[in-house]
Order: sequence, then C-alpha cells, then structure tokens
Amino acid sequence: MAERLDGVSVLDAAEGNCWMNALILDSEQDAAEMARNLAEVGIETRPVFKPMHLQPVHSGSDPSYITGRAEDLFRRESCCLRAPT
Repeated sequence: MAERLDGVSVLDAAEGNCWMNALILDSEQDAAEMARNLAEVGIETRPVFKPMHLQPVHSGSDPSYITGRAEDLFRRESCCLRAPT
C-alpha cells in the first residue's frame, strides 16, 4: 500500500524479509510526524537506525567523516511491521 502513497517509497532489500518494511519519505517529510499520524489509526512504526555518532558513547568522537547523510536518513526512514499476505 505504501508504494502508492505520494512521497513514500518502500525499501525492499530482500524477498526473505517477511517481518518488516523500511519506509523512506521524501526529503521534505519527517518520519516522526508520519509515526504520530499512523499511530492515530493503530499502525505502529519504529525508527530504522540511530547513527552511531549520535549515540552518547560516541559523543566525543572525531566528526571528520560526518556528512549529514546519516542524520537525513534517520529523520526520513521508519520501519513498519509487515502483515502476512
């Protein structure tokens, strides 16, 4: 269903993945807002990942390889459990 929504694409990494889908939103959209909207209709989502350099244990790490791409994906990606077909 998400494949038909404007601004949402489904990351289909492998056919063997039968328990979740990763949803990627267009750059102007926000996964946290989408999660709130889906929760209102009983659909639960989770963030895909939190970048390692944002974890407290890595707070003092060398930021020389940080490009902003990980933060952007963290803001726009979400996981949604997959229902059996």
